Amino acid sequence: MLDISSFGFATDTEASEWLIKEIGVAGVAGSSFFREPVHNFIRFHFAKSEGILRAAGEKLQALRAK
Repeated sequence: MLDISSFGFATDTEASEWLIKEIGVAGVAGSSFFREPVHNFIRFHFAKSEGILRAAGEKLQALRAK
């Protein structure tokens, strides 16, 4: 799970939707894994081929520029 507190999103759901639309990488809102009201984590799943993981990593690198 990745702590997204410093990215400025109101919720993890908002951040997840933005990542899909703007970056092209899907992450699951961490709040779906907690009983408590936690909204600052996104979960990534890495059971993909090496090529897909590399492509996702390159797309996530674009976050540094934003």
